Amino acid sequence: MFPNDRPTFPQPPLQLGSSSERNDSSIRSNLPREASIKVRKTEYKQVLKARAMENLKDKRKLLRDQVRDPFAAHHQVGSSSSLEFNPYDEYMNACRLELERLMAEDKGSMTDDEYNELLWELQQEIENEFQEEDEEQLREYEEQQRLEAQDMDELINFYEKSVFLCPVCKKNNLHETKHSLCCKCGLRIPTSLNGLSVKFVSQQVIDCYGEHKLQCNKEPKVLAEQRAGMTFVTLRCDHCDFLEIIV
Repeated sequence: MFPNDRPTFPQPPLQLGSSSERNDSSIRSNLPREASIKVRKTEYKQVLKARAMENLKDKRKLLRDQVRDPFAAHHQVGSSSSLEFNPYDEYMNACRLELERLMAEDKGSMTDDEYNELLWELQQEIENEFQEEDEEQLREYEEQQRLEAQDMDELINFYEKSVFLCPVCKKNNLHETKHSLCCKCGLRIPTSLNGLSVKFVSQQVIDCYGEHKLQCNKEPKVLAEQRAGMTFVTLRCDHCDFLEIIV
């Protein structure tokens, strides 16, 4: 699973940036070998994960470019690969590559067994991190689904329990007479239309709200509009331009 032979590149040794890092390096050189290896592993893991994450961000950016404009992205270097993208595999490959580079910069101070042990530990840590991330995303998705279902249930219960509530003002009762549906807010809809009733209007409101909820989480408006001498009740959303005629 792990390479036995590590490449040795003719590169200068790893330079530590700050004076504190140089002091840490001096102290580390005086530590027993086992303790020194443990300190070095911790340092390597931090550098590896940072470099691998940058590599992963570049791959994701290239993938987004391919999705947005596959013809233009086709001419970019390395963009001829498939759109299939496995973050874990990409991250592990980047870690292996960066580990080889880091070991070369540090003049291969680890033995093959120590190198393979570090790579194995790194793989275990990354697997655990990705598993935790997947579980967190699943929890967030399930919570979002629960909230959306709860919102819809509340909406349905609201109109089922308030069958006579006016959908426009949501304050006064909507009264049904022989000739019209009317409200104190000024809404008046002739009942000469076949099947028009308070129950029908309530169901239409529920259906329209549900259809809008599938594409937008903003709160729409119910408006009464006059056109060609007729009254229309519509559901509108200024955020997503949703428009549906209720009655």
